[in-house]
Amino acid sequence: MPGVFGAFVVFDDGQTLELRFDRVFAVAIVIGGGGRAGGRVVAAQAREDGVPFVMIFTKTDKQSLTRTNELIKSYLAKMGETWDELPRYFITSAETGAGRDEVLDFITEVNRQVAAEAAGAE
Repeated sequence: MPGVFGAFVVFDDGQTLELRFDRVFAVAIVIGGGGRAGGRVVAAQAREDGVPFVMIFTKTDKQSLTRTNELIKSYLAKMGETWDELPRYFITSAETGAGRDEVLDFITEVNRQVAAEAAGAE
């Protein structure tokens, strides 16, 4: 059975890991430092392939809260130019622990849903 989550890291230079959605039910797109264009590429591919995903903005402690909010707002505005509805996203920091519980709760809920669907299909 395929894994429930695949994580695709978008590096600060915009490079991404290989896009392989054939064995994934859902994707977490990890976007460091407020976002780079590479995350939008991964998101577009996931959307095109019909793979549910969320975005996780990381390293949000590396600049001021105001700057973080500006970067994320700008990133989402750019996505909004071609998307009717923006994907769910989380704002996190490994250093401060911000967003950790929300991401873990979300993963737990997705796992429950997938398990319930699999049990119903038997």
